[in-house]
This record gives sequence, C-alpha cells and structure tokens, in this order.
Amino acid sequence: LQDPDNDSVENLYEYYNNTDPHNNDTDNDEIPDGWEISNNLNPTSASDKDQDPDNDSLTNFQEYQLGTNPHNNDTDNDGMPDGWEISKNFNPTSASDKDQDPDNDGATNLQEYQSGTNPHDNDTDNDYMLDGWEISNNLNPTSATDKDQDPDNDGLTNFQEYQLGTKPNNNDTDNDGCLLYTSDAAD
Repeated sequence: LQDPDNDSVENLYEYYNNTDPHNNDTDNDEIPDGWEISNNLNPTSASDKDQDPDNDSLTNFQEYQLGTNPHNNDTDNDGMPDGWEISKNFNPTSASDKDQDPDNDGATNLQEYQSGTNPHDNDTDNDYMLDGWEISNNLNPTSATDKDQDPDNDGLTNFQEYQLGTKPNNNDTDNDGCLLYTSDAAD
C-alpha cells in the first residue's frame, strides 16, 4: 500500500497497471501515472499524450495541465466546450463565466458561443449593430448583410431600427396601431 513515487497509485496498483512504482510517469509523457489511470488513459504508452478523445480541441496533456476532463468536452457543464473557453481566455472549470459579457454587447458568453460571435468584440460582423441586439432580435450577428434588410416591411432597415431602438421584426414596436414608417406612406 505504499506509493514511493507519489503518483497517487499504490504499489499493488502499479503492479496491476504495469507501471513503475519508482517513476511517477512510467511512459515519460509528462502526465503522471495516477492521472492517466484515473482518467482511463494508458500510463504505459506516451501515444495518448496528444490525443483528444472528447474532441474539444485540447490534447490529453493540455487537459492534465488545465485540470479538465479528457472525456468530457465541457468539464464545467456550462454549455461552452473546454477548448472554446481556453481560446477565449475563459475558465473551463468554472461555469460562472457563461453569464458574463466582457464586451458589453448585451450577449452572454454562452449566447456568443451559440451564435458563433466573438465574446471580446461587441460587433463581430462590423455592421454597427451590437451582437447582443442582433441576437435578441433574431438577426445574424456574423453577417453584415442584414444591416440593410427590412424583415417587418415598415420602411426601416435593421440598422435604422437599431438606431431608433425599435424592433426589426415588428412593424409596430409600441403596439399603438400607428405605423410611422411604411413604404406606402412614402407614396
């Protein structure tokens, strides 16, 4: 029941796993035997160091370094994959960042992930409408082509609706029965 190499694997289990009880990293892949065993990896083969069994864009070695689960692509269960969180400088072991809004565009990090927008750029498609506003109004925050569209046919483009604070998918935002801007009114 001793563990002379301090890899969290007792000698008896080192024997069962064919690992070296005097070397905490039998396969020399920079991942301790105990971590590999507890995460169902092979502590006697360095070939799994660069593998990504959960397809989160992080290798097993990176998962070890970060303290994430190599068999769960969303360790903190916040709806954002570990690799995406790392690429955006978020914490893949804490779900608290899913509701944050670092670019102050009105969209949470989770909404930014789901929409394919950049959580550090408040206008991903550079159309002068904030990503959060586009997301909440069912527009496309990754394409500037919707800037000049008029989905509610009230004579106002989405950009004009954004500037006025009206809803681009409702031709009577305040529900007062008056349509101020319509293509018919211009005739």
